[in-house]
Amino acid sequence: SALDPEGAAHFFTLIREMIERDGTTAVVIDRDLDLMLRFADEILVLDRGKVAASGSPAEICQRPETLRKLGLRVPLWLELCAELRNRSLLRGEIPATEERALATIGSLMAARESA
Repeated sequence: SALDPEGAAHFFTLIREMIERDGTTAVVIDRDLDLMLRFADEILVLDRGKVAASGSPAEICQRPETLRKLGLRVPLWLELCAELRNRSLLRGEIPATEERALATIGSLMAARESA
């Protein structure tokens, strides 16, 4: 609770190591979607106690409008990719990580500059 971004990332890295080492499962409840997209294998989004969205991080990234309507703060990189897709500048799926999103945006910019 109330960890700074670096502390939260360290915490989740430790949890991931424990899962891999011991073959266990961890259930985490958090409102930080960006963090969950980085570390979770499966995400459940609840709304008034009912599952409103579920799937892998890659699947969850495809529905930013739903996440926004549910009151989640959608990461800026995801918002940008969703807008690029809405404008038909990004074809196919929205990247599921910030790193992939930045690479995709960089490729789009390079293609635009060379055109």
